[in-house]
Amino acid sequence: MAVFAVSAVLFLYVELCSGACNSLQFEIDGKCCSMCEPGFYVGRNCTKDTQTRCFPCGDSCYSSEPNHYSECKKCTVCDSGLGLRVKTSCTAFSDSVCEVLDGHYCTDRTGESCSRALRHAPCSPGQFIVNTGTADRDTVCSGCAEGTFSNGSLHTCQTHSHCELMGMITVSVGTKTADSECSNLRSRLYSIIPLSGLLILSVALIINCTVRRRKTEGEQRNRSPSQCEQGNRSLPQCEQSDTSPPQCEQGYKSLPQCEQSDPERATRSSWDRAQGVT
Repeated sequence: MAVFAVSAVLFLYVELCSGACNSLQFEIDGKCCSMCEPGFYVGRNCTKDTQTRCFPCGDSCYSSEPNHYSECKKCTVCDSGLGLRVKTSCTAFSDSVCEVLDGHYCTDRTGESCSRALRHAPCSPGQFIVNTGTADRDTVCSGCAEGTFSNGSLHTCQTHSHCELMGMITVSVGTKTADSECSNLRSRLYSIIPLSGLLILSVALIINCTVRRRKTEGEQRNRSPSQCEQGNRSLPQCEQSDTSPPQCEQGYKSLPQCEQSDPERATRSSWDRAQGVT
């Protein structure tokens, strides 16, 4: 009785195992169909009378393992806008492998391929490069200590120049971003003296021109006849003609700067001259 029971269990186990599909098959409608090889996909499932029909992957598609896909996978695009470039091109049997562009590092990796990258961050002025950026990590920066400087592209900060030790003067004190500025005192004097001389010469020329112009204006003013002289020269016309006294009086009245202080005297003199009275 016991032997019969064991035999029944073994028979059931064999039946169950014989009905299962192996690793290179897939089950559909109770049947085990063969998978397609890498580089192919299932175009038509198997039937009782036919095997699985496989078709090759088209352009920009692939299948990298035995499969029962209804279509091949799309090849990964290595987008330069994401900081990537093609390391290994896509084939019907394998996907593209992307790597980072120069000056970038990967932030998202799948297996050997990078799917996203960022540009290395530059060090700021006043910092030096501790570790240069690689394909897997960003640049590492650190600040300069007192008495040193860097423009951000150096791997070590430089010590400020000591102008006095070089026999020079300090024009500007060094900072963390720039070196001290030194200058030779003699060369500075040589540059200042010509400028000072030019300034003095310019002022002297301006003063000389101003004095000469005023002198010329004074001479011209002395040479020109005054209004009184011009008026007196016109009086003989009144004395020699029969012009009525009022017109001569008007002539004298046109000389306000000469005889305005005594208008009656000016009128009397003009009348006497018109009558021939001395």
